[in-house]
Amino acid sequence: MHELVWRLWSRETGKKALAPLPADPGQVTLACFGAGGRDPVWIAKIARDAAGRQRLRQERAALAQLAPWRTQLLAPGELDWQETEADACLIESGLGGRLRYWRTRRDGLRGHGGELAESVVAWIIKFQSLVAPPRAVSVRELAAEYAAALRSSPGKWPPPDWADALEDASAGSEPRPAAPIHGDLWFGNCLWREGLSGITDWCGFDAGSPLDDLLSFLIKCPARPRERHSLFRAYFFEDCALMRQTRAWAARLAPPPAWRLCFYLFLARRLRWEAGLANQPRSEQERADARAEWTPTLAWLRERRFPAPWS
Repeated sequence: MHELVWRLWSRETGKKALAPLPADPGQVTLACFGAGGRDPVWIAKIARDAAGRQRLRQERAALAQLAPWRTQLLAPGELDWQETEADACLIESGLGGRLRYWRTRRDGLRGHGGELAESVVAWIIKFQSLVAPPRAVSVRELAAEYAAALRSSPGKWPPPDWADALEDASAGSEPRPAAPIHGDLWFGNCLWREGLSGITDWCGFDAGSPLDDLLSFLIKCPARPRERHSLFRAYFFEDCALMRQTRAWAARLAPPPAWRLCFYLFLARRLRWEAGLANQPRSEQERADARAEWTPTLAWLRERRFPAPWS
């Protein structure tokens, strides 16, 4: 047991239990539960490799910036931190709630799926109104940054031709300020009770597109990879109820002239994240799975010569 975990554990009173949680490669995550409790009292994240330690530093910096609005943003707070030459350990407060699943269909998100999406959109609006992005850049500057990164992608994946799509979308666009983004707002990082109750894993906190977190939540919905390709088309390219619903949510976050650039910026960032080229390390198997999942979508986009959202 890490000495920081042991120190906090030994100060606790009453019956308690430690349980491992799913973690990123190179990281161990432990949750401390009180007697009979279903929600963790605190969570410890331990990393020994350089990438994992950097990820914990970034999450710690994010929690510090979010601290004044922690309650409103349903975010954890830092309880303790230690970094040595051997490892880093971040202990943060636990969050209550459970994962929720839903079914996405072309005729729109119905029932509790629609309610979950509405809650996430409301949360994103609040987040963007309260918090400044960690760096002051415009969306257009971020597009140039990602275009350059795509052109230097190792192994040419994500495909460097996405740089052209980004530059085409940013040509003539206004220098609109970037928004703060969670960076990986998928259903696995959202907890629910009677509504949205917690947002976890803040290591991807950054400046990005105002639509980034919304599109992450929608694209990473609980669906099989093959289904996700057809959902991608329904969200962004086909005139169906799901596309019209997505466009209505987008209008609450960014004006229509910004949509296309926001979409391609999100896509470039997401592809680099899935490939393990951001601050999120990926195993060889995870990278292979990401390529298999995204290749049909990228091939389809090339066939139709890109554009859309929402022409």
